[in-house]
Formats: sequence, structure tokens, C-alpha cells
Amino acid sequence: MNKQVCFYDIEITRNFFLCCVKIGRNGKILTFEISERRNDLMDMITFFLNEDYIFAGYNCIGYDTPIMNMIISQAQEFIGEDYQIITEAAYSLSASIISNEHDRASRFTWMNLFQQIDLMTLLASKALRVGLKSLQVTMFYKNVKEMVVDWNKSTILEEMDDMIFYCHNDVESTAMLGGLLIPQIELRKEIAKNQGLQNLLSKDPVGVGVEVFTNDICKQLKCTKKDLEDYKFIPPISYYANLIQPCVKFETPEFNEVLNWYRGSWVT
Repeated sequence: MNKQVCFYDIEITRNFFLCCVKIGRNGKILTFEISERRNDLMDMITFFLNEDYIFAGYNCIGYDTPIMNMIISQAQEFIGEDYQIITEAAYSLSASIISNEHDRASRFTWMNLFQQIDLMTLLASKALRVGLKSLQVTMFYKNVKEMVVDWNKSTILEEMDDMIFYCHNDVESTAMLGGLLIPQIELRKEIAKNQGLQNLLSKDPVGVGVEVFTNDICKQLKCTKKDLEDYKFIPPISYYANLIQPCVKFETPEFNEVLNWYRGSWVT
């Protein structure tokens, strides 16, 4: 069964937690809010644990995912508590992520409590990644909007609906990007199926190639990826022939010519 892709985004201040989800590229947008006016904690958790959905975000692995995993994993602690207990916990983790305190966030990042696709890491390697606003401009998105707010302060009631509009706008643009990336997503699904690999959906093109190449070498050498890591060495002069496993070969003359050139070359 093909899972329905849901596009989502999270916004957080000290007293306001917001998660907006668009069901499919053309579906409705759901708004989950935790604030002084409502608390959608359990409805949101139930939705994210629905195995019929796969969640796509932009830089979600770097930000949204650890926050959502924290809330889901600590749900029993939050049930029945004042809304500010939840918003403060989310705000504290958000601040740690933004200030690059990776140790605190990392334990929540890879919990795999729900299936997801990070469109940012899928789209480009680390050196070429840009923010969502820059990408909106590149896509000629209809409404490039930056929310002007002090994220470190509490949100007053009059600002909450503006933040929801802003979050909806980001989710809509993420869904538009998801539509443009469907061929790449389908390609990764096919590669994963043929190669028996997992976790390719959020990898950039280079990462997919490395994963497939590594998998093939491990099969040829009858070893694990960890064994392959142990083969690494850093000599003062690197002869490429020592770095390229004997099982590496190509079917076309052009690629074999390049391979032979590398096997006869060295670098200091």
C-alpha cells in the first residue's frame, strides 16, 4: 500500500507550539496548536503515529523531527499538565537545536517514531543547501513571507493567527517542492527496492550513489559496512590502486578508461 505523503512544519515560541500539516499536495491543512486557547497534544500525536502517512518537511531532520519525537516520546509526562509545560519543553529543545547543541537533540533525532522524508537533504548535498525562503524565490512561489516576530518572547493572542498563516504558507510551499521532487522520490524508492536498502528517501544524489556503491562492494567482498570502514588508511602517498577494491569494474570502455587512469595515479 502506498502511503499518503503529508507535508508539515513546526513553529515554536515560549508559550505557543504550532504544527501545520497538509495532507497530500492538494489536500486540506490541519492545524495542531498547544497554547492558552487550546491543546491539541493527543490529536497531533495520534495523527503522527498513523502508519498510513509518511511525513515530508524541509530541514525536518535537523529541526522538526527531534522536536516531534521528543513530544511523542514524553507524551505520558505531558498529559494532564498545563500547556506551558509542553511549550517550554519544546522551546528549550528548539533553542538547543538553533544554537547547535547537537548532543541534546541527537537522542531525539533518530528515534524513527514516524516515517519521513527531508526534502532539503534529498534535494542537494550539504554545501549546496539553502533555506526555504530562498527556495521559494527560486520556485517562483506565489507568496514569499517572512514572519517578523521575536521568537524568544511569549506570543500574544493577537499574533497567533498571523503565525498560523505564516506556517500554512511554508507548508504550502513545501508541498509545491514535494511535487517537483516526485521523480527523485520515486527513483529512490526503486533503487531501495532493487538494492534491498533502507533510508534512501532523504539522501542527496551523491549520498544515494555512495550507499549503492558501498552496498555492492560489501556484497562482492562478503563483508559488512563496518568491515569496510576498517579498511581505511591514510598513507603519506596514496596510490589510488590501493584505495580501489579489485571488484570495482565497469561495463563501458569510457568508464574503464577512467578507472584505469585512477589505478595508475597517486596523490600526496
